[in-house]
Amino acid sequence: MVLGFLYCNVIRKRAGEACELLLYEIGVRSAHRRKNVGRALLDAMYAWMRDHQIGESWVLADNPGAVAFYRACGFAIEEEVPTYMVAEAT
Repeated sequence: MVLGFLYCNVIRKRAGEACELLLYEIGVRSAHRRKNVGRALLDAMYAWMRDHQIGESWVLADNPGAVAFYRACGFAIEEEVPTYMVAEAT
């Protein structure tokens, strides 16, 4: 049985470090939450990053629970937060 998943994208950059990792989505079955499954997934992500010489990851958190989880797993809010913008194709 799958307990959870992690979906990331490698972002190739033109300046600074060659790549960074976008943590796009993480999910854990409700019956298995608060049992370190999410933390284990992020630990695996960090190990993959080390193996691929990627030094930084980032995530967009959209609720207080997610923010608390990501902070507990090593993420921090930067001083200058960029503005999130969207555009629709016309």
